[in-house]
Amino acid sequence: MVVVCNGKSVEKTNIVWLIAEDLSPDLGCYGHPLVKTPNIDNLADQGIRFENAFASCPVCSPSRSAFFTGVYQTTIASDYHDTMEKNKLPLPEGIKTLPDIFYEAGYFVDYHGKTHFNFKYEGDAIKDRDWEERKEQQPFFLVLQTHHTHRPFTRDTLRPVDPAKIEIPPCYPDHEITRRDWADYMEDVQHLDDWVGEQMKWLESNGLLDNTIVVFFGDHGRPHVRGKQFPYDEGLKVPLIIVRFNKNQQKGVVKELVSLVDLAPTMLELAGMEVPGYMHGLNVLSEIDREHIFASRSRMGDAIDKMRAIRTDDYLFIKNFMPEVPWMQLSSYKKRSYPVYTLLEVLHEKDLLTEEQTYFMAARKPEFELYAVKQDPFQLNNLADTNPELVADFDKMLKTWQAETNDHFEDPDQPDLEEMIAGKRAGLRKWYKDNGLSGNPSNEEVLDLWKKKLGL
Repeated sequence: MVVVCNGKSVEKTNIVWLIAEDLSPDLGCYGHPLVKTPNIDNLADQGIRFENAFASCPVCSPSRSAFFTGVYQTTIASDYHDTMEKNKLPLPEGIKTLPDIFYEAGYFVDYHGKTHFNFKYEGDAIKDRDWEERKEQQPFFLVLQTHHTHRPFTRDTLRPVDPAKIEIPPCYPDHEITRRDWADYMEDVQHLDDWVGEQMKWLESNGLLDNTIVVFFGDHGRPHVRGKQFPYDEGLKVPLIIVRFNKNQQKGVVKELVSLVDLAPTMLELAGMEVPGYMHGLNVLSEIDREHIFASRSRMGDAIDKMRAIRTDDYLFIKNFMPEVPWMQLSSYKKRSYPVYTLLEVLHEKDLLTEEQTYFMAARKPEFELYAVKQDPFQLNNLADTNPELVADFDKMLKTWQAETNDHFEDPDQPDLEEMIAGKRAGLRKWYKDNGLSGNPSNEEVLDLWKKKLGL
C-alpha cells in the first residue's frame, strides 16, 4: 500500500511482534552458553539487539497494559495484576491501544494469543482474524504470541540442558531441585526458539517480509522466585530485537537503557504516523537520551505489596511502600508453580541457607534498596543505609515521576479483595488435593511432591 505524505509517495510499513512470556535475555545471542537458540540468534544478526531493555512491571498483565498503550501501567490504573474482570476500568478517554491506532489507520490487524490486560478493552482491533480477510497490499500489524517460556515448562528431550552445568545465581540454593527446574526453563527457551523459527518461515514463505519490521521481545523477566513479580533485573530485564526488512535495515547492538513502553511510539514513528502526546516512551531507533527507566510492582494476585523502582546504568533503586510485608509472603500462584519457592522455605526452616539466600527470607523489607548493578549483578548487597544522599536523590526523582505520571490509583479490586484472595487460596488447596495432599500440607510434603513432579 502506498500513501502520499508531504507530496511524496510513501510505502506503508508492516509490523510483526513476536512475544515470549517470562523471558530474561537467556539466549545464545546474549551470551548464554547452554541454550541453543539459532533462530533468535539469526534474527539478532539481521537487526538491532538491545542489551539493556526492561519491562515496566515484572509480571504480565501490567506490563502488557503498558507496552500495548505506550503508557505506564500506573497511569491507567492497570498495575494491579490479575484484576477481576468485573472491576477492570476502561482506558482513560483518548488513550488507545497500539493495535487500535493501526486498525483505525487502515492496517489489517491480526492478534494471536493472550491479551491479559488490566483494563477493560473496548476496541475493535484486537481479534484473531483469518489471514484471508486481508485486502491485497493492505499493510498489517501482526501480533504473534507463544506460551513458552511460561510455566509449566516443556522439556526438550532432543536437546537436553545438563543441570550440572548451569550457573545458579547465589540467591538460590544450589540444589538438585533448583538445577532441574532451571534446566526445564532453559529447555523451554529452546522450544521458544523453534516457535520463532516457524513464524519466520511462515512470513518468508508467504512473501510477508518485504518492508516489514519484526520485533521479538519478552513481556517481562524469567519465571523464578526472585524474578517474576519483583523489580530486580531478573524480573525486569528482557531480550529485545528489532529487524527492519527493507532498504533502511540497521544492524548492531544498543547498550542504552530502553523500556517496553518505548515500543508503541517507536512503531508509530517507523510507520510514519504521529505519536500521541500521552505516550511515555521514546523511539528506540533514534538517538536515545535516557539516564533511567521506571518500573512498578503492586498487588500480584493474592500477594499484596507496593514497590517502585528506578534503574540507571549504575544503580537499581527500589522503594518499598509496604516494608512490613516480606518478600516471601504467600503467593498462591508461586506456591503451586515454583518448586524453589518451597525449597527456600524448607531450607530456611532448617537454617541451611547462605547469607545471600537468607536475605530474601527476612520477616520484613527495608524501606529503600540500592544496588550497584555492575558490581552486584544479582542485587544482593543493599547499599541504601550507607548512601543516604544518593537514596534521597532517587526518592525525589521517584516522587516527581509519580506526580507527573499520575501514579495514585487504588486497587480496583479493593471492594472484593477478600473474595479474590479467598478464591486464590481455594485454588491452591484444590491443587494440593488434586496432587494427593491434604488441604494444609507441610512444606516438606509439598517439597516431596515437587521432587516427584521433577522426576528426582
